[in-house]
Amino acid sequence: MPKPGEDIGSVSDVFASVYGHCIELAAGRAAERMLLGDDDSQSAVDDLRQARELALLFCKSEDAVESFIAHCDIAARDLLMPYGDVLMVRSIVLRIKRTLD
Repeated sequence: MPKPGEDIGSVSDVFASVYGHCIELAAGRAAERMLLGDDDSQSAVDDLRQARELALLFCKSEDAVESFIAHCDIAARDLLMPYGDVLMVRSIVLRIKRTLD
């Protein structure tokens, strides 16, 4: 990563890609919380692991990783909240088709 004051143009696309992917990983957990109300889901452990590994590409401390992951969780929830009714309908359809684990 560039030092303070250096040009960030060379890494901005990497950051944008990591940021977007971490929000995608957090969206699964956010949807589970919205549908199930479960804050301690074990099904998204691998998603959290992947997001942490990606965050380590540019976060320099454990606190920075935790803060970044928390931000991605909030961003994912904010993106999904307007579509809560769609999530509910999709989960019902997937359960009827028996394709939801």
